[in-house]
Amino acid sequence: MPPTISKVSLIARRASLHSTESFAITILFDSTILFVTGNKDIVSFNTFVKNNYKIMRLLEHKQFGSIELKNSMVMAAMTRSRAEKNAMPTDLMLSYYQQRSTAGLIITEAINISEGAIGSPYTPGIYSQGQIDAWQQITSAVHKNGGKIVAQLWHTGRVAHSI
Repeated sequence: MPPTISKVSLIARRASLHSTESFAITILFDSTILFVTGNKDIVSFNTFVKNNYKIMRLLEHKQFGSIELKNSMVMAAMTRSRAEKNAMPTDLMLSYYQQRSTAGLIITEAINISEGAIGSPYTPGIYSQGQIDAWQQITSAVHKNGGKIVAQLWHTGRVAHSI
């Protein structure tokens, strides 16, 4: 069955966004899609993609400094206010990060570096031994699933207050 016009236009649109040269698309009777490049070479779709696309390959392993990531997906930090009143990370937080350990890299929510750094209620800390132990459980759970996690350390400056 030949490709539909919408499929061909999608392929053309994708190719034009990433191509480094001009091209034309030809569809053969057996539904093979060929590209005629600017210098008159006739190539298959896969060859065209390999030679001309600048694709971000999300699922390939990446090196990020000294950290090898299993993919290019990074989960951005966000403050969720799910810690206990004493800034202790909770089982709910452990579950949250563990569920997302397939991301290439997890950046934690903001973690208070001291009792005087707190700017929002129920945000986690990392300044007592109990908090450190709780974060070690979280990072171990992420690592056990093959994930990588880094901490976003936080001090809110002049707006900091005790709660």
